[in-house]
Amino acid sequence: MKKFFNKKWVQIVCFALVCVTVLGILGGVTASVTNDTKKISASVFSRGGLDENGKYVKTNKTLYTEEAFGCIGLRVEPDFEANLTYDVYYYDYKNNLIEIVPGLSDVYDVDYPLAKMCRIVIHPEIPSDVSEKDFEVGYFEVRKIAKTLKITVDKNQDYLYSDSGNFYDEDEVTDGQIITVTDGKATVTNDATMKTTNKIEITDQFEKYDIFVRSSSAYLSKSVSIIATSADVVKYTANFDLTAANVDEWCRMTVEVKKFEEADYLRVSLPSDAECYIFGYND
Repeated sequence: MKKFFNKKWVQIVCFALVCVTVLGILGGVTASVTNDTKKISASVFSRGGLDENGKYVKTNKTLYTEEAFGCIGLRVEPDFEANLTYDVYYYDYKNNLIEIVPGLSDVYDVDYPLAKMCRIVIHPEIPSDVSEKDFEVGYFEVRKIAKTLKITVDKNQDYLYSDSGNFYDEDEVTDGQIITVTDGKATVTNDATMKTTNKIEITDQFEKYDIFVRSSSAYLSKSVSIIATSADVVKYTANFDLTAANVDEWCRMTVEVKKFEEADYLRVSLPSDAECYIFGYND
């Protein structure tokens, strides 16, 4: 009887140790998954709104984040039963409004490439028995409504492009042309679906360049060509296929200077309707 008792307790202790070990592993896995993100608290919301310029509007019909927060890795996840829509206002590192993404109701998981900060405006659903004119969000309802949105961002909010202006200038782009390689030299040919930048000087200030492209049409070319030259002699070429990208989705292409250190200029061909930003940075 004594032996059985001891053996049973050994088994119990072993089982407990296994459970602790498993829980520890699971805890480690959970920590590793969530360690790179942080949650934006519902307490940052208050009554108010924003206008088309991203400026404050006094109102008790919507909620907004008074302080802009770092939006790298932004993910917004409404509760399943949340009765609201929300808008995301993006700002650059100088707090200038870049873009508004309005009328969202589903999960929004976009790492917007150009923005450093954002604000969010929540539009609660107006009850059917209340007119829009009479509707207001009660002071004590703010936190309850805001908690129906789970908002997370990356912990690391270092903005890569603080030292770089935008090297893309729409006024310095030639429509209806694409840059290609002929006998080792950069040449420009006609293509009605494309446009090509003028020469963008390469300096030793930056180790990498990021090219962001967004096309609003699903019918035009979905490719981007990048060529680095020295006296028009091609030192580097890259072609990026954007056919898998959604309309209005920003696509990022990264090129490293060490791949074309002998080049003096960079040129980019892209869809004629596309928006583009080109930034230099260092890791």
